[in-house]
Amino acid sequence: MIEICKLVNFTVTKSELGDIFRNDEHPNFKKCGDQILRNFLNGLVIYKRGPREEKK
Repeated sequence: MIEICKLVNFTVTKSELGDIFRNDEHPNFKKCGDQILRNFLNGLVIYKRGPREEKK
């Protein structure tokens, strides 16, 4: 997930991801925000399809 976010120049740490995937009753739980989700999905598209080709 960290590498996929790097594809869109978005930095997320291992501890931030750990906080997102914790049980929602844990004191360090953090909801996944729109920015993290948006950048991860954009990076996933690049990871699966490759970089966007330049239009001529």
